[in-house]
Amino acid sequence: VSAVFTFTAVVAVALVEPSWWLGWAVYAGLAVGFAFDSADGQLARLTGRGGPDGEWLDHVVDCAKMILVHTAVLLSFYRFGELPSEGWLLLPLGFGFVAVLTFCAGLLREQLGKAAAAAAPAPAGAPAPVSRIRAVALLPADYGVFCLVFALLGAPSAFRAGYAVLAAVHALFLVAFLVKWFRELKALRAD
Repeated sequence: VSAVFTFTAVVAVALVEPSWWLGWAVYAGLAVGFAFDSADGQLARLTGRGGPDGEWLDHVVDCAKMILVHTAVLLSFYRFGELPSEGWLLLPLGFGFVAVLTFCAGLLREQLGKAAAAAAPAPAGAPAPVSRIRAVALLPADYGVFCLVFALLGAPSAFRAGYAVLAAVHALFLVAFLVKWFRELKALRAD
């Protein structure tokens, strides 16, 4: 269900001329797809029906979504955009690169961290609480915020500006995450 909503919205970005109604429809499709994706994982964990196959499929669909949404923006820019310069065509390529690298590096960090923890279990304790300040600081990198920028499709200059700002924010977060994850993994190295 998630994939149907998400990929319908993505195809619309690539094939339909930008307008206000399209922007809100794309936002709704991406947001509903995201909600179903989140609910599906939670439901699988709560019912104990989750497994490696479901997690794998979830990650494959997430990765495809990331690649395709930025490809759709590139196609929309090329087909319908009255761009100030052709350099704007590089923006979706760069944003897509940042999104996929963040996703893959984060997954790998999680898996390597689990493997290290299994080899040398840490003492049991409560996980560190997520600070509200950190949660608010991470909002610009949240997928829900990313979905919201598509509501601006009816105003091409505003969409390009919002998309560019989010691309820059995601690039900054990527650098911070890579440094953090590398340090965390280095600390797990067995001496």
